[in-house]
Amino acid sequence: MENIITLYFKLAASNQRLRERYGDAVIDIPGHETVLRPKETLQRLCDHLSVTCSEDYFEKCSEVMYGTPSVTRDKVVWSDEQIKRVTDMMKNYPFLKDYSFDGYPS
Repeated sequence: MENIITLYFKLAASNQRLRERYGDAVIDIPGHETVLRPKETLQRLCDHLSVTCSEDYFEKCSEVMYGTPSVTRDKVVWSDEQIKRVTDMMKNYPFLKDYSFDGYPS
């Protein structure tokens, strides 16, 4: 578990450097949004890329999405120290500000 936490925050640091370097050219698309609201999320991505996509494209993409996000962290036993560490480390990354250990942003 420790290695996974370390890897996750190395990836978060890489994402932060990209955001600092490229600013508004970077778009944040949380995975759970893609699953919960695929059409809206794809539309947002297409708009960001200045790409026109057909309604048929959105419909076909939406058909292959799962209905609910996977919460894999519930399948692992976390120590209180690990939860605190992850929660504290999340505060260093503005793009994680709406997240908590217990849930996704709404």
